[in-house]
Amino acid sequence: MSRIPRKNNRKTHQNKRAKSSRTGDAPGDRLPFFNRHILPPLLICAVGFLAYGNSYDGVLILDDIPNIHNNTSIRSLSDIGQCIVATPRPTVNVTLAINYALEKLDTLKGYHLVNVLIHISAALLLFGVLRRTIERMVTDGRNIPFSATGIALTTTAIWVAHPLQTQSVTYLIQRSEALMGMFYLLTFYCVIRGITAQQKRIYWYAAAIISCALGMGSKAVMVTAPVMLFLFDSTFFAASFRETLNRRWKLYLGLASTWAVLIACGVVGKVLLGKGEGDVGAGFAVQAFSPIQYAWTQPGVILHYIRLAIWPHPLCLDYDWSVASGIIGAGIPGIIILTAILATLGALFWRRSWTGYAGAWFFGVLLPTSSFVPIKDIAYEHRMYLSLAGVVILCVGLAAWTLKRFAPPRRRTTIAWGLSALLVSGGIWQTRQRNKDYHCTIAIWESVVSVRPDNTRAWNNLGNAYLEAGDTTNASQAYKAAIKLDPTNPTSYLNMGVIMEHRGDMENAAAQYETALSLDPTSAMAHANLGNALMNLKRTAEAEDHYRQALDLDPDHVLARYALGRALMRRQAWADAEHQFREALRLENMYDEARLRLANVLARQNRLDEAIDEYRRCIESDPNYAPVRYRLGIALHRAGQIEAAATEFHQTLRINPQHERAKAALNQLESRR
Repeated sequence: MSRIPRKNNRKTHQNKRAKSSRTGDAPGDRLPFFNRHILPPLLICAVGFLAYGNSYDGVLILDDIPNIHNNTSIRSLSDIGQCIVATPRPTVNVTLAINYALEKLDTLKGYHLVNVLIHISAALLLFGVLRRTIERMVTDGRNIPFSATGIALTTTAIWVAHPLQTQSVTYLIQRSEALMGMFYLLTFYCVIRGITAQQKRIYWYAAAIISCALGMGSKAVMVTAPVMLFLFDSTFFAASFRETLNRRWKLYLGLASTWAVLIACGVVGKVLLGKGEGDVGAGFAVQAFSPIQYAWTQPGVILHYIRLAIWPHPLCLDYDWSVASGIIGAGIPGIIILTAILATLGALFWRRSWTGYAGAWFFGVLLPTSSFVPIKDIAYEHRMYLSLAGVVILCVGLAAWTLKRFAPPRRRTTIAWGLSALLVSGGIWQTRQRNKDYHCTIAIWESVVSVRPDNTRAWNNLGNAYLEAGDTTNASQAYKAAIKLDPTNPTSYLNMGVIMEHRGDMENAAAQYETALSLDPTSAMAHANLGNALMNLKRTAEAEDHYRQALDLDPDHVLARYALGRALMRRQAWADAEHQFREALRLENMYDEARLRLANVLARQNRLDEAIDEYRRCIESDPNYAPVRYRLGIALHRAGQIEAAATEFHQTLRINPQHERAKAALNQLESRR
């Protein structure tokens, strides 16, 4: 679409700049070097660290478990190739692997620190992009009521402290959103520097393309970056779309080529086309609702996002948003959002206004998650990470215009800084309060059910949190609440079965698992859990049958592999049991219980050297596990290594002085000396 060409007369621009300087419309260019280049970044860093200074005690929740705790691809930096190919988000996976190499999972403080540093880095880049863009507007003769540095600093400080960002920063695995946002902004910053550079701009453009590729490897939302950058360039740095292409077509061709990263990572094939293995969390293969249903639900979600951007309370980790219907649920929000989109397009293409681009930024960054391409979870707050900047700059711009029009000139700056300080301080306080919810799983899920009491999934997760803490009473109440909300949800019955097992009531546990299977016969977990209950009831043959059914449904179900091995041990099918334990270890190399059982099976077959090796691998993982020390001692004794066996029995008693069998074995050895 063509635009009205700008006048590029250098003399005109010089006159406008002179006029702007005389009238004081944009005093930012005359700020002292320290106030312009040093102080703002320091303030932004201070705001970021103040807001997230209490986030380092956050725990693993929800998607953190499969993506961090159970993610075997991050366990070794030496196998970096596997770390990259194991996920559609290789950039994120590499950063997690670095964290794991430094501190394993003993503490999460380093993981949280990296998240905070990513967020602050993104904020510094946002400040750089805003300041240089506003300075360009001043150069073009646009009337700016305050300094470029002041507007950019205010916007960035509000953005970095905004409580809505907590889900992208304190919720560990949403590092993917913040990392993508950082590379998104870095791409913009590099292109701006390249456009304004006097020489060697190709280096800046190359850095932009690399940054864009890394962003594609962080999260698929980066797909919009080349398009949004083209609109940005055409709005602020060129006279028309044609001029942008004529001047920088090679740059945009390079940026567009980074879409190949999404293809290489399997995003296009698996998510958009439904190809590949595993659960599909996004794309046209999602079965929960149709693309049309998803599309007409999103206007209500977007309005909710806008409301949270302006008044961020209450916040919710998991909305479990339902598909909208009717005039109230879909019609009215749809009309409001459509009107806003049309106004944005008019301001962007007809008036060439910065407000138009701010609106385009908001809708454009949300487009991959808030359009007609279904995502299993309809609404999540972290999706607003970058889009929030569009809302904030519009609000700051409106406030600046209001102050210019109504505030006394001599008090205008004082009022502006006072309001900014108030908003930023309030944001810091709210963010720190929200961070406390992430300090334990019970607190975060209690906050969810308080906001969304009809969220079945949240009640189940709250029950899991109580169960992990050993509170079976509250766990049972949470599961009952989930069943009451949705009697057809098999997960609730699975969880109730676990409660019954903890109480030793295996008959009722088996009944709960059977109910879950009647609701979902394809649940490998239900088969495996029912098998466990039947094993405890000494119904080994039935248990073995359910384990095999679980493995037919999910051959990689490591717990079913392990449990089947135990069932086979019970009937002394040693070779088959060995196979199952080895398969379990292939699926999860750090599964110590499977390794211990494998060692026992090998010892039963008199393959003592192999058994001793497996026992020692178990000890490497946990040197203070007394049963393994005792078993190793027995194997060494049988292998004729008497002194080594005695050492292991002594180690067993050091760990557990009441281990009677170790005492007896040691006494027997000493009596023979």
